[in-house]
Amino acid sequence: MNRVDIERACTRLSLSYARLVDTANFESFSMLFCDDGILDLPGRYMAGRKAIVETLSQRPRDVRIMHVFSNILIENIQDDRCSGIAYLTAYRQNAPGVGEHEPVKIEGPSTVGYYEDEFEFHCGTWLFRKRKLNAVFYI
Repeated sequence: MNRVDIERACTRLSLSYARLVDTANFESFSMLFCDDGILDLPGRYMAGRKAIVETLSQRPRDVRIMHVFSNILIENIQDDRCSGIAYLTAYRQNAPGVGEHEPVKIEGPSTVGYYEDEFEFHCGTWLFRKRKLNAVFYI
C-alpha cells in the first residue's frame, strides 16, 4: 500500500468515527478499533471493543452530538503502523422531546481540541490502535 492510500484509509477512519458515534452505532463504531484498541477521552478511558461499546452505550438517548473533523494529518507511515492528528469541533446538546430529525438550538461548540491517533494495519484494513482526545476548549 502506498503513502497516499494509507493517508486516505486513515482519514476515512476518522470520518467513519464521527458518523458512527454521532448516530450511536456503537457496535460498528467499536469495529474501527483493534480488538484491544484504546479510546482515551477526558474522564473515560476504554480499552477493548467491549469496553468501548459498554461505556458509550451509557450515553443518554436524548443527547445530540456532532463531531466535525479538520486538519487531519497522517504521518510516521510504516508498512503496518502510522500516527496522526485530527482537529475536532464537537457540538453537544440535550434534546428531550425533540424529534430525531428536528434541529436543536445550541450556543456553540461543546469541545474544541484534537485527537492523537495511532493506527495499525490488521487483517487487510487500517484500524485505530489508540485514539486520545486532547480538549483545548470546552463548555
